[in-house]
Amino acid sequence: MTVNLLSKISLFSDLPINELDQLVSELDVKEMNDRDILFREGELGEHFYIVIKGELEVLMGEGTAEELQLNLMRAGEHFGEMALIRSQPRSATVSASGVCEVMVIRRADFFEILRKEHQLAVKLLWQFTGVLADRLAETNRVLDQARELAAEDVTAELYDEDDDDNRK
Repeated sequence: MTVNLLSKISLFSDLPINELDQLVSELDVKEMNDRDILFREGELGEHFYIVIKGELEVLMGEGTAEELQLNLMRAGEHFGEMALIRSQPRSATVSASGVCEVMVIRRADFFEILRKEHQLAVKLLWQFTGVLADRLAETNRVLDQARELAAEDVTAELYDEDDDDNRK
């Protein structure tokens, strides 16, 4: 895991080399095989992840009739920001789709960086705020689309089927 790799990820691309070095020292790498579960929906979130290699599937309602694939995370993408800010249950299950590698930062290590390195803390928190704002905006966009689809055409309900035949 190199500073070069981390510098290519938008969340960290504006950080100077010395600050990237500090982050790299706190990161671990996790290797995963196909269908390995990184975490399950409802588990307490304590880690932030960056995909190095491969793809990870993000599922809601895993193993149920209502299972829904929310996203496919690819190399360079990151997720789990909320786990660094709040220790709360995960909103989805994430599993490997093939062989994968992810960088991992633990919440406790992240807070240690924030306590020790104030300038880096401000930069990281500002970047995370931007990511969360972008994701909220995307969620709102998707919800607006869903609302439009849900606003069904009630014209057919206003007329009996027999009336349709008479109108032709």
